[in-house]
Amino acid sequence: MYYLRELIQSRKRRIIQLGCIIGIIVLLFAVDVIVKQIAVSVANNKAVIATNAANQAQATAQLATEKAAEAKATALATSQNVAKKEADAKVAKKEAKIAKRKAKEATKKAAEAKEKAKNIANTGAKPEAVKKADSKAKVAEKAAKKATSQAKTAINAVAKAELHVERAKKSATKAENEAEKATNAASNAQIVSQLSVMAQNRAENATANVKTIADAKNAIKSATDAADIAQTHSNRVEEAAQLIEVQAQATKTASIDAETKVYVADVAVTTAKLAIEASNKAVIQTETSAKASKEAATEVEETAVTPSSGNVLTREKGEIYFNGHRETWYSQRVLPGGGLNIPGRHVDSSGLIRDKDGYICVASVDYPEGTIVETSLGTAKVYDSGCAPGTIDIYTDW
Repeated sequence: MYYLRELIQSRKRRIIQLGCIIGIIVLLFAVDVIVKQIAVSVANNKAVIATNAANQAQATAQLATEKAAEAKATALATSQNVAKKEADAKVAKKEAKIAKRKAKEATKKAAEAKEKAKNIANTGAKPEAVKKADSKAKVAEKAAKKATSQAKTAINAVAKAELHVERAKKSATKAENEAEKATNAASNAQIVSQLSVMAQNRAENATANVKTIADAKNAIKSATDAADIAQTHSNRVEEAAQLIEVQAQATKTASIDAETKVYVADVAVTTAKLAIEASNKAVIQTETSAKASKEAATEVEETAVTPSSGNVLTREKGEIYFNGHRETWYSQRVLPGGGLNIPGRHVDSSGLIRDKDGYICVASVDYPEGTIVETSLGTAKVYDSGCAPGTIDIYTDW
């Protein structure tokens, strides 16, 4: 009986020990499962953090890329506008040079017309014809001065336009450089965002093969490291985005500065064009007036009366009959005529005394003082008397 009781007691103890062992095994298994579940949960949380960081990096990189592209487009448009205005300035410069040359030629023609009008002023032609030639010459001279002035205005305006175009080019180049920096930074941001996505993938894959607690520890470490890397890359992308924002703003500022200078250049080019147009009109007026003056002068020369042209009074003849009256002459060398009121009194190339309007000064008792009469030597005006009736006494320096 004793042995039987001992046997029963021994088996009970073994059953209890076996139960404890089984309980411990079950407990260890449960602990392993719980630890792995916790590890997976932690790793998954890290993966979520990595995912959020990667998504943020991608979104930021995309916005930065768009901002850089916008800056680049702005810089390109500015450069194109500057190039167009530079071409306009070159055309205006060429036209201004042509206008200057035309104005110079017109000035020469006006001077020739003035000289010709001056040369015929002392002929025996009708004063009205002389006046016409002189008037046209003066108009030509005035128009030539205007043409020259407008051509200078155009040259100066073009120079101003070129200066501001050059400044605009520098600003546009600066805008392009800033835009290029922004573009490069955006490319780097995209690359870094991809690295963040790769870290996200590592974090997500960290829990794929968790079989042991050691695997769980490794999964947590791998997911944590990946999440940290993803966050770091996301921060780098954010910094790049901030830099791109600064560079985009710098691009915009440089573009605005360039556009401002282009506007000033555009105003200068417009001024030059208007001046060129005015100069060309003045040149046309100069040429027209100079031509009219020369034609009037030629007409004067063709109709002018000279001592050798037929029945005219000369120093040698002393007396002729012309147009129903008797003509004689008297000289200021004998009778200075200091009391005569002859405005612009002067001696012409033929030795005749003329007034400021080119009229020959004569004496007559048949006509009131100031009367216009025709003589063999040209149109005359009565300034004196004291001669016989029917006689016109021509005042000379003979």
